Amino acid sequence: MKQLVLTSLILISQIFVMAQTDVKQSSEYKNFLRYYEQAASYMQANDHSQAKKFIKNAEIFSKKLVKKGQESAIASELNQMNQWKQVVEGEKMAQQRFSSQVESLSEWASRINEVKRSSPSANYHNLVAHMSSFDREETLRELESLRQNPLSEGLSNFQKDQIEGLYRNIYKPDQFLKDASFSEQYQKALQDIQNYTSEAYKFDLETKTLEGYLSMFEKVCAGAPAVVQARKQQTQLVQEKEVILRGDYRKEARAKANGVSELPVADVIDAGMSASFMSLGQQKSPGYRATSAIITSRKWAVTYNVSGSPVSRQRIAALTYKNGEGQCFLEHTIFKQNYKGGGWGASFVEETYGKKPFDCGLMN
Repeated sequence: MKQLVLTSLILISQIFVMAQTDVKQSSEYKNFLRYYEQAASYMQANDHSQAKKFIKNAEIFSKKLVKKGQESAIASELNQMNQWKQVVEGEKMAQQRFSSQVESLSEWASRINEVKRSSPSANYHNLVAHMSSFDREETLRELESLRQNPLSEGLSNFQKDQIEGLYRNIYKPDQFLKDASFSEQYQKALQDIQNYTSEAYKFDLETKTLEGYLSMFEKVCAGAPAVVQARKQQTQLVQEKEVILRGDYRKEARAKANGVSELPVADVIDAGMSASFMSLGQQKSPGYRATSAIITSRKWAVTYNVSGSPVSRQRIAALTYKNGEGQCFLEHTIFKQNYKGGGWGASFVEETYGKKPFDCGLMN
């Protein structure tokens, strides 16, 4: 009996060895082994991109061998391939995170360069909105992380310059403010509002524009002395609105008490533009007849998007009207044009500030 069992074991062993030998002679096994060895070579050379291709090819033939019930013949190789795949996938995820980080920082670099080139005389509504989500400390941490990442060696020269430029801009706020001529531009705009603003609506518009300008620099240069001082002045400016309007200019007070005692002086004489504004004002004022349009802003105030392209522009005019009873009225109106297809669209009325009566004799 013992002899019979021993003989059976020997036969089974021989059959197993023959089966293993047959597996290794098959084309599937040979192809599998060829791709496996090439993958191993690339993994050893840390060329994971090439290794991934040969791992994928090896898997095609390993599935055929497994389907034939010959998994045991390649068990150790399959285990090794699974380990390689984890390494390659981890590297892929790291690369994706790195690419996302570079994209985000590059976008902030462009926006902050736009802030540096901005001025208080133009409205940057989109840029102001984008900058509201900027976190200076978080961005500095992201920059430090990226600069220490070995993958940063693979960045193009343009990307490296862009990232380093962003680092300098927010790491050295005093230099950034100097390059942007922030103090000079802010103080001039502040002085203009204090000295030349004669109506409440102009004060509000110009103060809002200056507020947007200041808020962007506060995001980039938080805590810088020049920005802190500007914030104090901005707060004081708003608090002293009524004093400013009453101090040098009494037009608003006179208008509230007695209507309008004098007509504004035109900053620009443009017959075509005046005619266009009168027509638009007429459309918005049924029961009135537009008699003149006094253009009170020297130029169009252009609004730009984050990339520096124009989006829209505004201009202010004082329109005079007569009603059916022959009474005269004055109304300040903001006209707007949108930028479309490489040019400016037609003007339209964006906002009006109410009709105020005045002596028709002032028109003579």
